[in-house]
Amino acid sequence: MIDKRLQTAKDIINKMMEIAGYDVTFDDLVKEEEGWYARYTMTQKQNDEWREWSMKKLMKDRGMTKRKAEYEMSMMDLAYGLRIDEDGFRSLPEISENGNEQI
Repeated sequence: MIDKRLQTAKDIINKMMEIAGYDVTFDDLVKEEEGWYARYTMTQKQNDEWREWSMKKLMKDRGMTKRKAEYEMSMMDLAYGLRIDEDGFRSLPEISENGNEQI
């Protein structure tokens, strides 16, 4: 049986990918290379929607207060949240050999 905390985390990651418009699940992501969260993007509006949905889920499923759910989502977003991209550019910047970003 899956741990309730792990299931909640899976649901939150799945919802993030759904809101961002990707047909990718938590199980797909764990098969990818490390750093998957930097390869996908979402808009600030999508991020706000995801955080709001997730906080409600944490309060309902885990019995958290709103303040605790906000804190947990701040940590989740920091660790696993998709990059915010308002321009619709969905790839990482190229890095030159000297370590500088190329535009």
